[in-house]
Amino acid sequence: VAVFGINGSLGSVTINALTSAPFADKIALPVIAITRDNSKETDTDLVVYKQAEVKPDAPAKELTDILKGVDVLLNVGSVANSNDRTLDAILKAGTIKLYVPSQFGLDLVATQSYFPNFLSIKTDHTNKARSLGIKTVDVITSLFA
Repeated sequence: VAVFGINGSLGSVTINALTSAPFADKIALPVIAITRDNSKETDTDLVVYKQAEVKPDAPAKELTDILKGVDVLLNVGSVANSNDRTLDAILKAGTIKLYVPSQFGLDLVATQSYFPNFLSIKTDHTNKARSLGIKTVDVITSLFA
């Protein structure tokens, strides 16, 4: 399992959840935590920090190399991480079996009749991932703080 967006409000709690019961004995550890700057982090038996930039204009190779051998990618980063470069790295790595994009909160498809194009960058990203053959799961939690 790899996670990026680890410095945001969901990153550390996601890493903590994955490395604690009841999840830790269900996944292969260590979790790979992808960050822009791993110099401030310390690897453990549970988490290994890898450095890669996920912005749309950054080179895809470093992210692709990190994702090789990874089965599941969780994107808990900002909407800026919902880009073609991420999808390109997933495809080039060739091992991702499940992608969870940064699609937390509202059921964005259902909200379109009330708020057309509301956060359409997220639904467009999910739809593109699926159209490329990437198994993708959106998580709908409703509003959270």
